[in-house]
Amino acid sequence: MRLFALLSVLVCSAVMAAGADPAPKGAEAPRIAVLRLEDTLTGFKQYTAGMDRLKKEVAEGQAAIKALEDRLQVLDGQIQVIKPDSPEFLKATEEFEVTKLKEQMMVKRGNEDIDKRRAVLVKEAYTSLRAQLSAFCQERGIKLVHLAPNPELQALTNKELNQQLFAQSVLYYDASLDITDAFIPYLNEHWTPDAKAPAPAPAPNPPVGK
Repeated sequence: MRLFALLSVLVCSAVMAAGADPAPKGAEAPRIAVLRLEDTLTGFKQYTAGMDRLKKEVAEGQAAIKALEDRLQVLDGQIQVIKPDSPEFLKATEEFEVTKLKEQMMVKRGNEDIDKRRAVLVKEAYTSLRAQLSAFCQERGIKLVHLAPNPELQALTNKELNQQLFAQSVLYYDASLDITDAFIPYLNEHWTPDAKAPAPAPAPNPPVGK
C-alpha cells in the first residue's frame, strides 16, 4: 500500500514536471533578424519623395543646359558665316564665350549640388529608418538586426570586388529571419513628413540580478 502511494506521488510529480516551463522567459535566447536595406530605402516614403523631387530638379537643370547648348550651336553656325572683321562677328563671338562659360559652370555646380543633396537625403532617411527600426525591434523583442547580404556581387574592378566581398558580415540567413516586408509598412506608417526624425531609442537596461 505504501509502495502504491509512493508510485502515485512519483507519477504525479513526473507529469507536473513535464507540463512545467523548461526555463523562465528571461532565459530565452535573443532574437536575431536581417533587413534588406536597399529594398527598405526604395520602399520608404521619405526617401522616394526626396528622390522624386531631386529627379524633377535634375530634369529642369538638364533642360536649362540643353537650351544653352542649343544656343551655342546657333552662335557657332553664325560665327562660321559672318565676316571676321564685322561687328556682328565680335558680338556673336562674345556671346558664344559667355554662353559656353555659363553652360560649363551650370554643369559643374549642378553635379556638385546633386551629389551633396543626394548624400543629405540618404543620411536623413537612414536616421529616420534607424529610429523606427529601434521601436519596431523593441516591440517584438528583436535584439540584433544584420544587413542582408547582396544576392550577387556587382563590382567592376578587382578592388571593388574585394571591398564588396569582405564588407559583408552575413553570407546566409534563413528567410524566416527577414523582417523587411513587415518593417516597410511600419516605417511608412510611423513616419511623419517634414518632421525631424527622433534619435534611435537606446537599448533597454539589462535586468539587475538579485
